[in-house]
Amino acid sequence: MKQDTSYLRFGDIAKFINGKAFKPKDWKSKGLPIIRIQNLNNSSKPFNYYNEKIEKKYLVKNEDILISWSASIGVYLWNKGNAVLNQHIFKVNVDESIVDRKYFYYFAKTIVNEMKSKSHGSTMKHITKGDFENIEIPIPDIEMQKQIVKILEKIDLLNEKKNIVTNNLAKIRDSIFYKTFGDPAKNNKWTTCSLKKIIKKAQYGTSKKLITEKIGVPCLRMNNITEDGKLDVTNLKYFDFEQEIKKYTLQKGDLLFNRTNSRELVGKTTIFDLESDFVFAGYLIRLEINSEIANPFFIHSQMNYPTMKNIIRSMGKGSVGQSNINSTEIQNLDIIIPPIELQNIFCDKVDLIQKISHSNSKLKNTYEDLLMSTSNNFSNNFNRK
Repeated sequence: MKQDTSYLRFGDIAKFINGKAFKPKDWKSKGLPIIRIQNLNNSSKPFNYYNEKIEKKYLVKNEDILISWSASIGVYLWNKGNAVLNQHIFKVNVDESIVDRKYFYYFAKTIVNEMKSKSHGSTMKHITKGDFENIEIPIPDIEMQKQIVKILEKIDLLNEKKNIVTNNLAKIRDSIFYKTFGDPAKNNKWTTCSLKKIIKKAQYGTSKKLITEKIGVPCLRMNNITEDGKLDVTNLKYFDFEQEIKKYTLQKGDLLFNRTNSRELVGKTTIFDLESDFVFAGYLIRLEINSEIANPFFIHSQMNYPTMKNIIRSMGKGSVGQSNINSTEIQNLDIIIPPIELQNIFCDKVDLIQKISHSNSKLKNTYEDLLMSTSNNFSNNFNRK
């Protein structure tokens, strides 16, 4: 039986407070940490600090709900102590006489994920304050809200365990590389050469206009390469120029190098290992490796080793917002070339790790589906008054 309940706008039950526009000259080495978007979506990113007086509305404490609304959209429950809030992030002050804080958090998170999934492959640039304020959610009595939260917290615990596994797998991969080959940026053991000596072909991707409709062939763009060098095909556009599809079709083992991005993300490198046909877009460079000299999966691991990533990022030219590394520059990168047999043994070990990682990715999808369906099921069981 459905429970009678009210549907209320976010704007009726919460206030959205945008962060302060801190400038680089405000950054200090001591004081309260400044929460920027990068600190929300990547826990390894360092903080800048602020040590002057600040309005109370910009102060953040544990259990505060934060929503990044520009560039990288997400909903977060802050848990790192007292801090101050940067611009492009809302602090959400919930009216707890009407709605449980975590109930609001979970529904906001679910709704934002749903909005992102309905963007049809396009990147969401921002969500306005008005957009949030006009979202409606069901508001049962507080006790029912708390019951819903208990269920969703159990689902969140599942996701937390999944993240621990993922992080450990990445550490294991880097540890195996180091124990086998040492630090490639400080090599004193192996033969070295420039990347261009093991490449059969380097090619820029298509500059043709892509479409969101699923017509033609899916096209990989820079957002499909994760920061740790994985391939993410959850947000795709499509290439519908039949006469040019063959020219840009990827082959298994091709490396994809992100030549233009922010200074922190330029140089992302992944390896194409999918069975179906994909093409690649203009901000990427395809590097076809000569497999008689080097195992492409070994080169991929080497280019994603932390010290090598630092070297690659330092090659970028341009502003903080848009840094560039051209084909010639990346091909001049010095790499180590151990015996191919040793490369292959290492890649067999990495392949086993990848299989575990793929299984873990399925767990992530299960978590997201479960969170969405649980929230939706509760929502559907309420009648609008």
